[in-house]
Amino acid sequence: MSTELKPKKQCQCWFVPADVVHLFQDKKISALETLLFSWMLMESDSDPDGCCYANNERLAGELNCSEVTVSNALSKLKKTGLLRQVFFDGRVRCLQPIQTN
Repeated sequence: MSTELKPKKQCQCWFVPADVVHLFQDKKISALETLLFSWMLMESDSDPDGCCYANNERLAGELNCSEVTVSNALSKLKKTGLLRQVFFDGRVRCLQPIQTN
């Protein structure tokens, strides 16, 4: 009988606030927009100003989609009030996910 331990699987959990889930269920935002918001929320959590500094190229890579898709999703999240652009200096941008709960 082998006593060899199997490596533990790594799990990463993404938090999606209830108000964002409701927007998805009501078909006001897409599944990709929901995931994008959740990812940005996770990234911004470690920043003292609550900002996510990832550019569209990085976001597209994380979500396995095009930069155009990310750009459209970010615009939609801003229009729905879930995301606020704090600053953009032409090179670096700070986006803050907004939680209503």
